[in-house]
Amino acid sequence: MLTYVPKYSVAHERARLPVRLKGLGLRGARDRRYAQFIGGAAQSIIPLLTREDKDNNTIEGRMNFPCLINMFGEDSFNFPLISPWEYMLNNRRPNQNIANAMHHGWSHLQLTFQQVVSTEASENQDLLINQPIERAGFHSDGTIPRSVTREITMEIESARSTYLGKQIANTLSKKHYERWAWDGWTKLGASFVTSPPDGIGMIKDVEWRTIIATYLGQPDPNLAALVGRFFGKKGDKLDEYGANLASACLPGAGFRIIHNKQQDLIVSMMKLAGIHSVKEAINFLQGKVGDPFMKRYAEHLTSQEGRRNAPHAIIPDIHAINFPTGKQTVNDSGATHCAEAFFEIKSFQPNNTRYNHNNTKINPADRRAKRLFNNTVENSRNLTKTTLKKWLEMAEMVLLDLSRQLRVNSLEDR
Repeated sequence: MLTYVPKYSVAHERARLPVRLKGLGLRGARDRRYAQFIGGAAQSIIPLLTREDKDNNTIEGRMNFPCLINMFGEDSFNFPLISPWEYMLNNRRPNQNIANAMHHGWSHLQLTFQQVVSTEASENQDLLINQPIERAGFHSDGTIPRSVTREITMEIESARSTYLGKQIANTLSKKHYERWAWDGWTKLGASFVTSPPDGIGMIKDVEWRTIIATYLGQPDPNLAALVGRFFGKKGDKLDEYGANLASACLPGAGFRIIHNKQQDLIVSMMKLAGIHSVKEAINFLQGKVGDPFMKRYAEHLTSQEGRRNAPHAIIPDIHAINFPTGKQTVNDSGATHCAEAFFEIKSFQPNNTRYNHNNTKINPADRRAKRLFNNTVENSRNLTKTTLKKWLEMAEMVLLDLSRQLRVNSLEDR
């Protein structure tokens, strides 16, 4: 159970946003009650009265009683539903609960939306929340969404997320840990939200607290008693987020140990899925590149003490032989074909080197992956340049040899 109270209001705002909008999906019942009332009214009151659809067909109401007709109006729900609530609102009385509740609820929703919405979105008449109260829950063309509550909630939450992102960018520096947590959000990074601590123990309670705090950019509660203590050869003080400890150099090739564990984990997952894979496949280019280039590349690797660290070496961490591609509805993998795939395992820590950038166009994880791809391409180019240089040297030697031979033959002829 999460008992940690976030230090900043930004964390509270993020927590109530859906996961797809960088939140935790912890919506409040008080916050959603107005949208739920409008949605319930729009989708449950209409079937009570007799009405005409878009084809002028008459649909009998379930409770087409005079009292309800006097309350909502006889033709209010005929297609198109341009102003279905106009009759009820124009004739509402102090003791008419539905009309008063709709007026109060829709006013509250629009006020909440206007507090966080941009000027452009506030004038967008395609949004459900911008419709007048006489058309609450309906689009401007008179149609009704499949779920009124869901659409109203999504429009307000989307505006909140955009507003929160602007507030974070305008008030927090690029070196602020809380901004790192916002800029570094990815769909994969938020997948833990669907796996809270349970009896299976995939994520333990202690780990869950650290994950939640890191996700929201808040101080780690597990480190609260250790903040300010010294660590490392330089005697750095542990910060409240644990960021400087996470990015510290690990002794005894510590990063290689973490790398190998991640590598083994991914390979075991592939094996469980029936995917054959090879770790650090040095000869994965065999059969893909012809001689004499492949031969010279292999000789270059074998001439080095550590083939993996050889200059211009292209060695993927994992080489999957039959990785699934495409989609279908037949088997669980969802794949129709398979192909070779290459994987590089890279990790990076929360620090200025990785996060102190303009992350509006590309997040830190994608920037790291792009740099990795560019490095691989550059290695290929360097390998090509090296091979070409050697070929030119060989060609020069052949030409010199031919020149000498021609000279010798010319002297013999004389």
